[in-house]
Amino acid sequence: IMSRATNDMDNISSTLQQNLTQLITSIATFFSILWMMISISIPLTLWVLIIVPVSVIIIGIVAPRSQKYFSDQQRHLGLLNNQIEETYAGYTIVRAYNHEDKERQSFAAENDQIYKASWKAQFISGMIMPLMTFINNLGYIG
Repeated sequence: IMSRATNDMDNISSTLQQNLTQLITSIATFFSILWMMISISIPLTLWVLIIVPVSVIIIGIVAPRSQKYFSDQQRHLGLLNNQIEETYAGYTIVRAYNHEDKERQSFAAENDQIYKASWKAQFISGMIMPLMTFINNLGYIG
């Protein structure tokens, strides 16, 4: 619960701060550019309007897959934070019953789960830019 309150709220806060401003700017830029493109060339504008939905479809395919791994990452981060807090709070008990190695192994296993989920999430979300560049290049070629 503590991890959710701190990590999730921090993620929501930073997302809203960054993305809300970017969303408003992007919408204004999109309609301004669309108006300029229509005034220059209607056929080229239609070509671009075909390419844009393809980009949106690709993002719609890739983003949910990375979202799953980002959710796993947050879940494992909460479990790891919970384990660290409990081990730290009960350190004297852990030492008294000679469970240091067991706690280290448990920590290493959970840390490995975070690593795997983070790597997959970053890899899949990192595919968005190369795919978008490829689609944009198709637009230039067209």
